Amino acid sequence: MKYSASIVILINGSCGTLEMLKSAYTTFRVILKSCISRCV
Repeated sequence: MKYSASIVILINGSCGTLEMLKSAYTTFRVILKSCISRCV
């Protein structure tokens, strides 16, 4: 029982990390686009 609970926590944690990475990547892309359009 303890084993499966830790797996669930691990899966939830990695899903949260993925969401954070996705939003950070989106923000980074927007900043990059605005920088490129300003420089060109």
